[in-house]
Amino acid sequence: VIISMGANITILNPFIGKLINDKIFSNDPLFIYLTFAYTILIFLVLFSLQKTARKNSIVPS
Repeated sequence: VIISMGANITILNPFIGKLINDKIFSNDPLFIYLTFAYTILIFLVLFSLQKTARKNSIVPS
């Protein structure tokens, strides 16, 4: 399942999939806004998780 989602990035994030694949056409403004907001939210969540993992690391910095 993970391999198929990695091969087809539009399953995970349609905005990034649209940037990579030119065959995907979507002119619906609501779809574009929602996927853009979803992309920003995912990047913020991943950044926060990475920062928390670094802060709670066993190895002292």
